[in-house]
Amino acid sequence: MRLAVEPKAGFFALFDCPKRAFGREFSNAKDFNRAFIDETGVVGVHFGQYMRYAVCASPVEKFEREIRGAFKKAEVSY
Repeated sequence: MRLAVEPKAGFFALFDCPKRAFGREFSNAKDFNRAFIDETGVVGVHFGQYMRYAVCASPVEKFEREIRGAFKKAEVSY
């Protein structure tokens, strides 16, 4: 996924919403978010044209493989 804004501090990262993922087209962040949840179990927040993700677990490293795997599974394109 492509960062929309480089994080400086805080608990979440903002990403541009991809146009294509999971082998299909998306016209808005809401539809992409629902598909991402259904396909990977990773929950984000659609935020205008962006996707917002926060990692609310400790230690983060424990979940890093699963999160990276979910983004890889999506095979997004812009």
